[in-house]
Amino acid sequence: MMKKCLILMNEFNDEVVGREPVESDKLRVLFKRGAPLVIKTSTWVDLGLKLGLPVNDSLRGQLEESAEIDAATDLALRYFRFRRRSQQEIFTYLDRHEVPRGIADKVIRWLADRQLIDDSQYARDLVELKKHSLSRREMALRLSRLGLQMPPEDEAEAASAEEAELSAALTAARKHWGNHSHDDVRQRRNKLMGYLQRRGFCSSVIRRVVEQLATESASDESFGMDDGDV
Repeated sequence: MMKKCLILMNEFNDEVVGREPVESDKLRVLFKRGAPLVIKTSTWVDLGLKLGLPVNDSLRGQLEESAEIDAATDLALRYFRFRRRSQQEIFTYLDRHEVPRGIADKVIRWLADRQLIDDSQYARDLVELKKHSLSRREMALRLSRLGLQMPPEDEAEAASAEEAELSAALTAARKHWGNHSHDDVRQRRNKLMGYLQRRGFCSSVIRRVVEQLATESASDESFGMDDGDV
């Protein structure tokens, strides 16, 4: 009997000795031996905590994990202050702050369950925002850096995307053309084609841009074009 009592005493090796309000929804829990932990008030209620409650290793582990998740969630939410974020961005941010991957996974699920992050919608919104200023290759690269993928398109959306890319190419081409006014026509044209290719615009779009600018510049014959140049 005495041996059994000693085992039970060893199992419960700590005790809740106090609690202090930290924020409107959080408490700092004080222990007889262990370090204090900041947890949500709801966690205090859900786990049936009270002053004088014996604490074993299992309960201590639950409380430590809950405190870690709460702290990491607050960190992630602060990261949203200036703009939306992707899952990959949040993972990277939490990793920089030495949040364990398992805790970060739970934070991501919590955010996703509350629709605070949605990578698919984020990608669609970025494409819509940048489609008139970036080539599709540039767009795909920018999305990949955020851990996002190009959204799937139906036939109508694909046609719209092609027109948007043409618009982006024309905007970039006019600016580039104007910045090289001191070069001769052939040099300007070749530099422009190389520039648009480096920006990731496809040959068909580059050809249409060259044709359109050639038409616009036909009055002074300052923009020649050969079909084999693109």
